Amino acid sequence: MSEHEAIPTEIFDTIQLSDLTRYFVELVESIEAKGLPLTRLGAGIVAALLLDAAHDSRTFARLFEIEHALVLRELANLAAEDGFLTISRRDERTQRSFYSLSEKGEALKAQLII
Repeated sequence: MSEHEAIPTEIFDTIQLSDLTRYFVELVESIEAKGLPLTRLGAGIVAALLLDAAHDSRTFARLFEIEHALVLRELANLAAEDGFLTISRRDERTQRSFYSLSEKGEALKAQLII
């Protein structure tokens, strides 16, 4: 499966997913369907923020068992000029980054059914 292919819905028949997990996957797919310049990881970070599951890089990395460095790299893209997120603060020692939706992120949120 390539980075931008949707997860086949028949997978839900074989794996027992919680409602929240299923909703997270559907939200990521909805974000991807907008055709925005986001990777699947970027869409996941935005979706987790919209669902109040993660507001910082360490929490997201831990929840989804992803290397923190990969999350930080993706956050740099998401928080770039005219990005979907704004970095509100960063712990210098651990590099944990706290983030929120930017104006562009808020506009995306308004287009989604959450």
